[in-house]
Amino acid sequence: NVDASALSTTASGTLASTGSNIRANLAFSDISTLGPGFGGALAVDAVLTGTPQNGRITISGEGQGLRVGKTQADNLLRGTSTVAAALAIRDETLLVELAELTNQQVTARATGRLDGSRRNFALEARLANLAVILPEFPGPVTLAGTAAEAGNAYRIDLRGKGPAQIDARVTGLLGKAGGTADLQLSGTLQAALANVILEPRSISGPARFDLTLRGPLAMESLAGRISLQDARFSDVELGIGMTDLGVNAVLAGGRASVDASGALRTGGRVAAQGTVGLAAPYDADVAINLTRATLRNPDLFE
Repeated sequence: NVDASALSTTASGTLASTGSNIRANLAFSDISTLGPGFGGALAVDAVLTGTPQNGRITISGEGQGLRVGKTQADNLLRGTSTVAAALAIRDETLLVELAELTNQQVTARATGRLDGSRRNFALEARLANLAVILPEFPGPVTLAGTAAEAGNAYRIDLRGKGPAQIDARVTGLLGKAGGTADLQLSGTLQAALANVILEPRSISGPARFDLTLRGPLAMESLAGRISLQDARFSDVELGIGMTDLGVNAVLAGGRASVDASGALRTGGRVAAQGTVGLAAPYDADVAINLTRATLRNPDLFE
């Protein structure tokens, strides 16, 4: 037994090459001891039976009022969260037969099976209401698809749908180590989804993307096209508002070639053409053209 102020762990049973039977329990009465922002209680039970050639691991757990210090994540974790997993051991190969997370806001489930020596998975997840994260977009978000073992990678096929015009698909290969990929990403969404990171600026309008990601999982590995049409943009701090905004971006070689134009609410138009780096320090070479434009700050200039 190991006991601390908020943590209690126990383990018992037998460990043998001919067959093991071990039970373990971890109870965290207050995870705030992990650091600032953390909170809630967590309890996990695990059982290991069998041998490395034919064994089984089952895990079950429950969290109450979990918090990690991030508002969006905390909103998703509030209430009671349960986890369950069942793993089979066959000839020293581990297969996830079931992995499941459930709470009031999120359900996620993965089921696996062996096809010969290859592991195949069915994946599904559902966010009950996107408004928990983005209040202006109520409604459920769903993700479903498959992942099939293919050498040193998994061949994935995922489809996501939801409010804010979300309709996206991801297909291709994802390395088992998670460091590289050969993926195709396409679909539509509402640009206003980005407002959570743009505040106090805001943008709205339908966006479409058709991209590939080949190489390391990094922005500079992206190539393809992103377009935004008939959009609106505002920056209340600078007093700038735009309508009829169109943006076309072509991604290649770690840079985005951007061609954008829109109408200023104060009169006239603004256009921008150039390139922007996709990785730090995000160096840019962009020309901005103003046509009969009126810029106004009531306290300073017009």
